[in-house]
Amino acid sequence: MKVCGHEFTDTMIQTIQEKVNQEPIISRRALSRLVCEWLDWKSPNGKWKEMSARVALLRLEKWGKLTLPAPHHRSIPQRKSGPDPFLEPLPGITGSIADLGETKLVLVTSQDKSASHL
Repeated sequence: MKVCGHEFTDTMIQTIQEKVNQEPIISRRALSRLVCEWLDWKSPNGKWKEMSARVALLRLEKWGKLTLPAPHHRSIPQRKSGPDPFLEPLPGITGSIADLGETKLVLVTSQDKSASHL
């Protein structure tokens, strides 16, 4: 059976399933790397075609040909609790612009983020 441009024989599909059964906590990434090695699946630049292998594995699972290990989700770092000081309202300014002294407007580009804070 051809998947993502590569031939997956019944024997190869069985080998993949046996690996998952032997190591149920293997990551899908590690499994796709093994599949690339087993099939010598490389791009023209010589690198493993791991993304293509992952897509192929997902399709094989969708078609009922094999069962993949559960996906490992990376923990997403939580934001620090508490208010963001840049979202807090600033105290009001009283008086006239002349009372402030010298004022100037400065264009702040994305390359000069340090100048974008009050």
